[in-house]
Amino acid sequence: MVGFLFKKSGTILPCNGRPRRRGLDVLYIDVTLKRDEEIYLMLSSDRHHDHPAQRSELEIRHLELARERNAIILDLGDFCDAMQGKGDPRASYSGLAHQYKRNDYFDSLVSRAVERYAPYAGNFAMLAMGNHEQSVLQHYGTSLTDRIAAALRERGSQCASMPYAGWVRLPSTPASRVSARSRFATRMGAAQAQ
Repeated sequence: MVGFLFKKSGTILPCNGRPRRRGLDVLYIDVTLKRDEEIYLMLSSDRHHDHPAQRSELEIRHLELARERNAIILDLGDFCDAMQGKGDPRASYSGLAHQYKRNDYFDSLVSRAVERYAPYAGNFAMLAMGNHEQSVLQHYGTSLTDRIAAALRERGSQCASMPYAGWVRLPSTPASRVSARSRFATRMGAAQAQ
């Protein structure tokens, strides 16, 4: 997992701004800027929350910091490892955590992710599909990204499910004559500010 906070002057509209989809691959997050205030963005990827070697203590520290700072969380993909599906040549049943050794493997990934990330649901603005989720969708016909984002929305999030590559735009509404604009190109494995 890559996790860090990016600071930008301004404040977030109620409910962490309102993520709005513009087409399939563009997400707008409206921000009202005011002098001497800050917002934080947490950009992350490769959480692989279900992998036995995942560094959960570090991830929880990052998530707690994001919640403390009311940060907008943008996850760029591979939220799940999801490599233990039946017929997956990468599968290693012996390396699978006990809670996932079930016939409803993908359902358990979703329910465990929602349980784990529900306390931070209000901070999540985006979950993008990574190559692991894309592979599950292609081979098993279920979108883990869509399912997790929908479940987080049921818990108060405004989280948008986004494709493997796209754009995040942070247009600002001027207040106190302060104005800024940011946009990020997202692609699994890369984020580039523009």
